[in-house]
Amino acid sequence: MGKRCACNTTLKTYCNKRKMAQSRQVTCIQKPHPTDPHERISHLGGSWGKLSEETIMAQINSKEFEYFVHHPGLLPVKVIIASHNGRRYLKTETDYIRADNLLRLPQCP
Repeated sequence: MGKRCACNTTLKTYCNKRKMAQSRQVTCIQKPHPTDPHERISHLGGSWGKLSEETIMAQINSKEFEYFVHHPGLLPVKVIIASHNGRRYLKTETDYIRADNLLRLPQCP
């Protein structure tokens, strides 16, 4: 489900140059050792397949895709790139309900 740029004639050039990200729902994660709470997530997955953390970060940075997590009964939350001690990683925006939206997802097959 991609976004569309609503254009009128004066904004047509701007809209033609503007790249809108397509949305992808994340439904699973992959960690080499799933029971280790401090281990990094290596891949995210969904109906669109499974991609590495590095690939997803590149797609978020290029605005090619945006990713979100949606738990039943809650609003969707966007996956963002964060940094800790100079190392980048994926997490969700703060939703003030759950601190670990990605970690609550099941392991990808």
